[in-house]
Amino acid sequence: MAEARITLHPKLHRPRTIVLTETHWGYILAPARQGFGGARALEAGLRFLGLILVMSAYAQWLVPLALFPGNAIEAKVALAAVLATGGAALYFFASRGFRREVQVDTNAREIRVARRG
Repeated sequence: MAEARITLHPKLHRPRTIVLTETHWGYILAPARQGFGGARALEAGLRFLGLILVMSAYAQWLVPLALFPGNAIEAKVALAAVLATGGAALYFFASRGFRREVQVDTNAREIRVARRG
């Protein structure tokens, strides 16, 4: 099998914007990590909001029944279902990750686009 080499021409990309990582199966091309801003902050914020919504689904059971109009139990069950489902969906969506990377697998001869969480 022929060996593949990928090099980045220094004049064609800005410094420290793309990181080339060599692995045992090929290469990974990913954006350089830049502190705690942008996508990383958004992921953390959405995960935090998801956890808050799930916790509030349980915390609303501590509220007195007199504050809910009509049938209080049905209202509490519906509110708990909406908050817990929305919070869990938001948390799992943010946990997938927003940063993309390109994986060049020279063993399997594949190019993959993946999300890094």
